Amino acid sequence: MPRTFVLLTASLLIAGCGTPQPTASLGVRTFPSQTGEVAPPSPPSTGVPVSTDASSPTPVQTEAATAPASLSPDAPTLAPTPTTTPTPEQTTVTRPTPTPSPSRPPNPCLVTNVSSHAVFDDLNAAIRSADRDSTLAVQGTCTHVGPRGIGNAVFVIDRSLTLKGVRTTGSGDPTLDGSSLAGVVWVNPNLTVTIVGLTIANGDTENGNGGGLFNEGSVVTLRDTIVANNRASVSGGIDNSFGGVMTLLRSIVSDNRSHAGGGGIYNSGTMTLIDSTVSGNASETSGGGGIINFANKSYPNSGTMTIVDSTISRNSAAQSGGGIINSGSEAGVAYVSISGSTIADNRSGGRGGGVLSEGQLEFAGPTTIGGNAAVRGGGMWVSSGLAGGSCPKLMGGMVTYEPKNSPTDYDGVGCVDQESMEADQSLELSAAGGYAAQTFTARTTGALTSVTLHLEHTGLYTQTAIVQLESVASGLPTGEVLAVATPRTVPSVGHWLTFGFPSPASLVKGTEYAIVLVAAAPPWQYSDLDPYPSGHAVVNGVLQATEDFAFMTWVAP
Repeated sequence: MPRTFVLLTASLLIAGCGTPQPTASLGVRTFPSQTGEVAPPSPPSTGVPVSTDASSPTPVQTEAATAPASLSPDAPTLAPTPTTTPTPEQTTVTRPTPTPSPSRPPNPCLVTNVSSHAVFDDLNAAIRSADRDSTLAVQGTCTHVGPRGIGNAVFVIDRSLTLKGVRTTGSGDPTLDGSSLAGVVWVNPNLTVTIVGLTIANGDTENGNGGGLFNEGSVVTLRDTIVANNRASVSGGIDNSFGGVMTLLRSIVSDNRSHAGGGGIYNSGTMTLIDSTVSGNASETSGGGGIINFANKSYPNSGTMTIVDSTISRNSAAQSGGGIINSGSEAGVAYVSISGSTIADNRSGGRGGGVLSEGQLEFAGPTTIGGNAAVRGGGMWVSSGLAGGSCPKLMGGMVTYEPKNSPTDYDGVGCVDQESMEADQSLELSAAGGYAAQTFTARTTGALTSVTLHLEHTGLYTQTAIVQLESVASGLPTGEVLAVATPRTVPSVGHWLTFGFPSPASLVKGTEYAIVLVAAAPPWQYSDLDPYPSGHAVVNGVLQATEDFAFMTWVAP
């Protein structure tokens, strides 16, 4: 429910504004459109005279009167206070303290319409009075003004315009400050809006989206702008939805928080980051600490993101995707292209410390993924099995993993081509010449770079696992070895181990292959629930029609 903030003073009167009307629903809750009727410009809200003379755009302030504000011209003159020190027998008289004037920010808000030279100390009033495509120059710190209740945001942009921050001596950084009352900026649909050189801070929309800025389907550009220290249920910093198109150029999104995902940015429209930084954001109970890129099939090009020469760092998520989540709804395929960028020092409580991608991921230029951490796939977790996902494409350069990610740079090279993740029992091979195998059908053509198996060591001595890839005939391994993985020592408890192939095997989509664990191997965990439909477990040459070993295959395009 929107909170109402009322400011009462003896000298303050602000014109009201239109009643918000409900519009579309956005996941967490329904957001009312904030268009309303255009009201005439509000008078200055602080009692400070503001010149609107075209020849003098700078506000003219009158010198404050020296007499107490509570005395009228006809009031009797007070007797002067005695200058002598009173004796103990004298009565001490306490003089009344004048009522203080309304407090103002240390750097008061001054907004100048560059075309008309009109000057305001209320940004909303300046917006309401502006013609289409006007430029408003903003000085100082602009906050909520007036007694009316706040809707979804403190500042509502309902027409195409440019907000340009202007820093002068003594005015401080030009800032739009939400004062933790609501989101800071709301951009209504079908507009073209540019924000230059401003800081957007201290928004708080506890049950909504877009703590710093919400774009309801417009073309919005942020240039040399900072979005910081905002909070929301989803998308703590920026929310770009309803088919919105956003560009961030030389901008920073930092130290924002969300409860349910997208600590820094939530994009379900089209977004481009150029020479920008997304850093220090957090998703406190969900995923996507830095960015969630989500495809919604209801809007064209939804969930499309391009990241160029940018840094995604020091973000954290309670669940997966510390730096970036790339995913989509049913029939919605998310797409992220990354080039010349660094994804570093992000943390995830699930998969994908740097990146979790279940959509289409393309590295269009050299990229560094380093120092990230997660439970699995410290650097990157990529799956082609969900939401139209595919293997990462290395179009313009390789991915460099420096420094190393924890526990691994990736859970394989490329993507998960197929997997059987269920495992509730284990099988130990003791017969000489015996083996265990899992057959699978390739879902994509490419190079099998590694496989991941769930193994455990239960004996007194160290055990080494040897894994190889074989061809299949009639549902069974043929003994024809296509690739041999580097052997690995198995820990004493159940553990996922990735075996890399020094010489990757070529897979052909639709062809059946077998992962073979050779004789004297440690126990391979399996499930008798048949979780994988395109292959089966094989034990000593006997096909187990209802069982599957726990495995993953990793394929590079």
